Amino acid sequence: MKKAKLILSTIVLTSLCSGFLGTGTVDASEHARNTYNNKVVSLLAASDPTLAMTHTEPDPYLWNELFMETYAPSNAAQRWVMEYNENSGGYYIREETPLFSSRPFYLVYSGGWFINPNLSKGDEGSLWQLIPAGNAYFVRNMARDEYLTWHLGGSGLLDVGVTAFNWDREQRFTVQVVGEV
Repeated sequence: MKKAKLILSTIVLTSLCSGFLGTGTVDASEHARNTYNNKVVSLLAASDPTLAMTHTEPDPYLWNELFMETYAPSNAAQRWVMEYNENSGGYYIREETPLFSSRPFYLVYSGGWFINPNLSKGDEGSLWQLIPAGNAYFVRNMARDEYLTWHLGGSGLLDVGVTAFNWDREQRFTVQVVGEV
C-alpha cells in the first residue's frame, strides 16, 4: 500500500511540476492567426508594460536601431502595423508612419540590422509569428527560428535583438492595439 501511494504521489508531483515548468518548447501551431491583421499596435515588454519596442534611424554609432523605451501611445516610433500572411501563418511588421523615408520600413531580420532599406516585405526574414504564452507572446522570426529579445546593451539602452528560444521574460511581449489601418 505504501509503495502504491509513493508511486501515485510521484506521478501527481511530476504532472504538477511539468505543468509549471513546461516542456522547453513552444507549440507554433497555437500562434495568433489573423488576430492582429491590419491593426496598429505597440509591442510592450510583458514583464514591464511601461516599456515599448521603439525604432530609430539606422546609425553606425548606435549599437542597435531597436530598443525598449518608456511607452508613450502617441510616439510614432512605437507604433507598428501588423499585416497577416495567410499562406505562412505569420505577420509582416512595419512602422505605421514612415519616419525617415517616403515608404515605411518592415521589420526584417537577416542576421544583422533590422532596418535595412534594401530589404522589405516578402524578403527572407520578414515574417514573424506570434506564439501565445499566457497573456503575452513570443515573437519568432520564421526564417531564422529566433525570437525577439530585449536586454541591456553596451550602449546603455535596452536593446532589442533576436536569440534562440529560452523562455526568458525578456522574450515575452504583449500586443497593445492602438488603432486600425
